[in-house]
Amino acid sequence: MFKRRTNLPDAELRELYVNQGHTMTELALHYGVSETSVRRKLHEMGVLARPRGPKGARDLPHLGLDAATLRELYLERKLSIPQIAELLGWRRVITHSACPQHYA
Repeated sequence: MFKRRTNLPDAELRELYVNQGHTMTELALHYGVSETSVRRKLHEMGVLARPRGPKGARDLPHLGLDAATLRELYLERKLSIPQIAELLGWRRVITHSACPQHYA
């Protein structure tokens, strides 16, 4: 039995997954391959897989929020998670994901 190799474009795959935040499932559908093929290719490229969960809640850099700003809003200004979500125009679940170590 032979192993079929899938030629996925490195630069484009990295751009779509890392910078644009597309999921492996979305990329698999886009390229017409299995999610496993996408995962393997990203692994070969040295790209770490994001944790599973609601899209947008996993990877915050593309949303324009850094840890220092979140720390200021939550710890120093004492804003609640719903207040931060409203301020940033986010759903509450995204904000919860941004600061899981700080809320109970």
